[in-house]
Amino acid sequence: VHNLGVDLLTVVKEENAKTKPDNTKLWMAYRDWAWINLGFFCLLRKSEICNLRCSDFRFDSEGLPTQVRVRRSKQDAAGVGEWVPIPSQTGLFYNMRRHLRSYLNLLASQGFTGEDYLITKYEKKAVTKAPYGKQGLWSRFRTLLSRYMSADKVREYGTHSLRRGGTTHYRSLGMPTREMQKIGRGRSTCFDIYDETDLRQVAYM
Repeated sequence: VHNLGVDLLTVVKEENAKTKPDNTKLWMAYRDWAWINLGFFCLLRKSEICNLRCSDFRFDSEGLPTQVRVRRSKQDAAGVGEWVPIPSQTGLFYNMRRHLRSYLNLLASQGFTGEDYLITKYEKKAVTKAPYGKQGLWSRFRTLLSRYMSADKVREYGTHSLRRGGTTHYRSLGMPTREMQKIGRGRSTCFDIYDETDLRQVAYM
């Protein structure tokens, strides 16, 4: 199984290395990398990913994002919102916070401001501020997966596979269920159900 997140990260690095990078291609690579990583490591649902705004981050003294705000979730019908930690150590070789900061800087250079959506559409060969809907995000996820597996296999997965795969990844690192609850904002029983090794292979960053 190919490493989807690392493949996207390779595209980002290649575009950054060019003297005159294609900003549109760079933006698309960063965008897909950002929502896949946030979904996986912050255990976000697709509706939560779609509703993220550029201002939904807290930063440390180095300007690195350390928390992301989930404005409304399944357990937060009133829309009070919760701040979810962005891990500094993912168990993998790259610093998620640094790459996320690079994406936010890229958005700022494209004219995105605080209340603009974080994950937006590419339409008519241009970056737009139109947000992805849940169906659009799921379709994009299937498109990315189709590069690495058959159509029959792709149909077995959806964007919720990121949340389930992230849970399995954290379980493999020995993270206690209570810590996963803090990140994923769910009942302890759901994280036991989510722990499926085969899903980690697809969502693995």
